[in-house]
Amino acid sequence: MPFKTISVDLDAYRTLKSAKQSKRESFSAVIRRTVERPPARNFSDLLGQLKEFEGKGVFTPGERAELRRRQRQPLRSRARVNRPGHAS
Repeated sequence: MPFKTISVDLDAYRTLKSAKQSKRESFSAVIRRTVERPPARNFSDLLGQLKEFEGKGVFTPGERAELRRRQRQPLRSRARVNRPGHAS
């Protein structure tokens, strides 16, 4: 893969470095991850943009556990209360 050298001021470098999610993440990956993409023009474009998330979890393990708990114990609806002036 070809490379291109760029110059950034020290403040921009520190910002870029602090945006790394791990020591192994490259600056190229940080830039790709953080720079906004143009919005999808149609459904096909949207599917293309979502392709990068295929197979990746979107919830933390704690959030997944909470979702599983809620699925096992769904919220119960409250009993209907007859209010004066409202039809039942």
